[in-house]
Amino acid sequence: MTPPVTNNAPDILSSWIALEVLSPQTFRKPEDLAGAYGSVVKLDKPFLPWEGEGEKSKPNYRLYYQVILETINFEKAISSLSKIYADKRVDPPNVKGEAVLAALVLDNKGRLVEFPAAAISSFAWAVPQALNGDLRKLADWSNVEARLIEDVDKILRHLDDEGKELPVTRQNLNAARNYIISKVGIPSEFIGNHSFAVKAYEYYTNSDAPDPILLNSFFVGDLIRAGQLFKEGKAPDNLKRYIGLKKSSERKELLHNNSALEEAIAPSLMPPARWPGAGRHPLVVLQQAAVNLTLSELKTDGILAVNGPPGTGKTTLLRDIVAGVVSSRAVKENDFFCFLINLSNCMTSVSVVLQ
Repeated sequence: MTPPVTNNAPDILSSWIALEVLSPQTFRKPEDLAGAYGSVVKLDKPFLPWEGEGEKSKPNYRLYYQVILETINFEKAISSLSKIYADKRVDPPNVKGEAVLAALVLDNKGRLVEFPAAAISSFAWAVPQALNGDLRKLADWSNVEARLIEDVDKILRHLDDEGKELPVTRQNLNAARNYIISKVGIPSEFIGNHSFAVKAYEYYTNSDAPDPILLNSFFVGDLIRAGQLFKEGKAPDNLKRYIGLKKSSERKELLHNNSALEEAIAPSLMPPARWPGAGRHPLVVLQQAAVNLTLSELKTDGILAVNGPPGTGKTTLLRDIVAGVVSSRAVKENDFFCFLINLSNCMTSVSVVLQ
């Protein structure tokens, strides 16, 4: 008998966490991880790429290695999960490819550039838990991840007598790989037995190393924190609205409510600033309505739903909201110069995020 459906926040968040930790980034071939400007280096040669004299970088660029310690056969893992949690969808998802077990970033001398050293896949740990029928345990991933990362860092990181970072050796890589596999308990038949490095380049004026290859959902930690807030009775109203525990007193569907749409696009609600850009077109009606309502109705709290397929202008309207917020702050401070400086800073920050 199917249990009744209840709107219980911890259960909703636990289910969401389970979906996230079991949804890794996958690839068909190593070159897919390299992108347009990188390349792949095999690690099965007698010497690692950074050993000996090492490789030279391209002119005006610094060379880094994104080392993939091991991969997981995504198709085999999902096939095993499907036997327990039957997928009855008419159009099941594509499960080809491999998932990364763990990855780390090295400079051209083979030295670690990140702390902690490695990023570890939640999928590798979550699959054995799910195969054992313990989906609730998946919410513990953040605690498990912290311990794993700490232990792996100790395996990989070694200093010389002067306290300087030593290059990572093949022995270090193998020890870290084997430790992770044993700790997460991933079945041996799921191991892809593939390890390689992706060469990445950063312009010489940029002192930052390249971002590690994305292995996991970037907001699992936020979901776990949200669940903790509900358990402690400290969840804010907007989180309750998002989960569905707190309903809006009034709902307006702008596609069919013409009077509500007219109110939303009233000239008095339009912000005095827009996101600057050469040749930009005006927002369409519903985009402008979303910007106006956001800036007029969400000054303290609340949630405004904006739905649209990719390429329909959601990011465009978001940038205009940023410009509207910055301009309103400048008006309060009566400082137009402040507006220009803040908007310039926001443009830089948002462009980084959108990339």
